[in-house]
Amino acid sequence: SSIIELSDQDIGDVADGLVKVFRYFDEHNHYSFNMTLFSGEHGGDDSFWVNGRIVTRRFVPPMAASDVNYFEKLHGEPLAYKRPEHLCDEVRKYF
Repeated sequence: SSIIELSDQDIGDVADGLVKVFRYFDEHNHYSFNMTLFSGEHGGDDSFWVNGRIVTRRFVPPMAASDVNYFEKLHGEPLAYKRPEHLCDEVRKYF
Protein backbone atom coordinates (compact mmCIF):
# COMPACT_ATOMS: atom_id res chain seq x y z
CA SER A 1 0.00 0.00 0.00
CA SER A 2 2.99 2.34 0.38
CA ILE A 3 5.89 3.24 -1.90
CA ILE A 4 8.19 2.46 1.01
CA GLU A 5 6.87 -1.12 1.07
CA LEU A 6 7.63 -1.86 -2.60
CA SER A 7 10.12 -4.66 -3.12
CA ASP A 8 13.09 -4.43 -5.44
CA GLN A 9 11.12 -6.65 -7.84
CA ASP A 10 8.13 -4.26 -7.71
CA ILE A 11 10.36 -1.27 -8.48
CA GLY A 12 12.00 -3.20 -11.32
CA ASP A 13 8.58 -4.07 -12.75
CA VAL A 14 7.51 -0.42 -12.65
CA ALA A 15 10.76 0.63 -14.34
CA ASP A 16 10.30 -2.04 -17.04
CA GLY A 17 6.76 -0.81 -17.64
CA LEU A 18 7.91 2.80 -17.91
CA VAL A 19 10.58 1.84 -20.45
CA LYS A 20 7.84 0.26 -22.58
CA VAL A 21 5.63 3.35 -22.27
CA PHE A 22 8.57 5.64 -23.16
CA ARG A 23 9.40 3.45 -26.16
CA TYR A 24 5.81 3.90 -27.35
CA PHE A 25 6.03 7.67 -26.74
CA ASP A 26 9.26 7.86 -28.74
CA GLU A 27 7.87 5.90 -31.69
CA HIS A 28 4.79 8.16 -31.78
CA ASN A 29 6.69 11.46 -31.34
CA HIS A 30 5.44 12.19 -27.82
CA TYR A 31 8.38 13.98 -26.22
CA SER A 32 6.76 15.60 -23.22
CA PHE A 33 4.66 14.08 -20.45
CA ASN A 34 3.54 14.44 -16.87
CA MET A 35 3.49 11.59 -14.40
CA THR A 36 2.28 11.18 -10.86
CA LEU A 37 2.61 8.37 -8.36
CA PHE A 38 0.11 7.72 -5.58
CA SER A 39 0.97 5.97 -2.33
CA GLY A 40 -1.03 4.91 0.67
CA GLU A 41 0.10 5.42 4.22
CA HIS A 42 3.20 3.50 5.34
CA GLY A 43 2.03 0.66 7.55
CA GLY A 44 -1.57 1.14 6.41
CA ASP A 45 -3.96 -1.61 5.50
CA ASP A 46 -4.01 -3.30 2.08
CA SER A 47 -7.07 -1.41 0.83
CA PHE A 48 -4.92 0.94 -1.27
CA TRP A 49 -2.41 -0.09 -3.94
CA VAL A 50 0.45 2.09 -5.09
CA ASN A 51 -0.43 3.32 -8.56
CA GLY A 52 0.57 5.92 -11.08
CA ARG A 53 -0.75 7.88 -14.02
CA ILE A 54 1.05 9.26 -17.03
CA VAL A 55 -0.23 11.58 -19.76
CA THR A 56 1.50 12.99 -22.79
CA ARG A 57 1.54 16.71 -23.39
CA ARG A 58 0.53 17.42 -26.95
CA PHE A 59 -0.13 20.90 -28.24
CA VAL A 60 -3.25 21.47 -30.26
CA PRO A 61 -2.89 24.04 -33.04
CA PRO A 62 -3.71 26.83 -33.58
CA MET A 63 -4.07 27.61 -29.87
CA ALA A 64 -0.75 26.04 -28.86
CA ALA A 65 -2.50 24.80 -25.75
CA SER A 66 -2.12 21.39 -24.22
CA ASP A 67 -4.89 18.95 -24.99
CA VAL A 68 -5.05 17.87 -21.34
CA ASN A 69 -4.78 19.68 -18.05
CA TYR A 70 -2.30 17.38 -16.32
CA PHE A 71 -3.15 18.67 -12.85
CA GLU A 72 -6.82 17.84 -13.28
CA LYS A 73 -6.16 14.60 -15.16
CA LEU A 74 -3.56 13.27 -12.73
CA HIS A 75 -4.60 14.77 -9.41
CA GLY A 76 -8.33 15.42 -9.83
CA GLU A 77 -7.76 19.12 -9.15
CA PRO A 78 -8.97 21.56 -11.81
CA LEU A 79 -6.91 24.67 -12.45
CA ALA A 80 -7.85 28.01 -13.91
CA TYR A 81 -5.38 30.33 -15.57
CA LYS A 82 -7.01 33.36 -13.93
CA ARG A 83 -8.34 33.88 -10.45
CA PRO A 84 -12.15 34.01 -10.53
CA GLU A 85 -12.09 37.40 -8.80
CA HIS A 86 -9.85 38.90 -11.50
CA LEU A 87 -11.93 37.39 -14.28
CA CYS A 88 -15.05 38.84 -12.69
CA ASP A 89 -13.45 42.32 -12.63
CA GLU A 90 -12.50 42.01 -16.30
CA VAL A 91 -15.91 40.74 -17.42
CA ARG A 92 -17.91 43.23 -15.30
CA LYS A 93 -17.41 46.06 -17.80
CA TYR A 94 -19.29 44.05 -20.43
CA PHE A 95 -22.50 43.98 -18.36
